Amino acid sequence: MLSPTTAICWSESNSASLHQTQGASIWRSPFTFVTAVVLTIKAREGGRVINAVALVATGINADGRREVLGLRVATSEIVAAWNSFFADLVAGGLFGVHLVASDAHQDLAATSFQEYFS
Repeated sequence: MLSPTTAICWSESNSASLHQTQGASIWRSPFTFVTAVVLTIKAREGGRVINAVALVATGINADGRREVLGLRVATSEIVAAWNSFFADLVAGGLFGVHLVASDAHQDLAATSFQEYFS
C-alpha cells in the first residue's frame, strides 16, 4: 500500500491504479461492495505544486476485509476521470460489483457503472 506521502507526491503523469503494479491476479473473488472517495491533495506537476484529487476505490473481499482496489491522482474529479479509473480496475480483473457507495460527488454519480459492472 502507498504511504500518504507517496500518494501526495505523485504527479498526474505518473498516476496509476494499484493493480497495475501488483498484477491483475490479486483479485480472485468478486467484490460486491465498492466505495469510491475523493481526497483533495497537492501534487507536483512540471516543477510546481497544483491542486489535485486522489480517486480511491476500496472493496470488501470474500473474507470481509477492506482492500484498496485502486488509487489515481487526477487534476479534477470529472466524469472522464472516473470512467477511466473504473475501466482500468475492470481491465485489471475487478468483477462482481453490485453496489458502489460514495459521498454526493456529481461527476461520480454521472458515471455509467452498468458499463463496467454488469
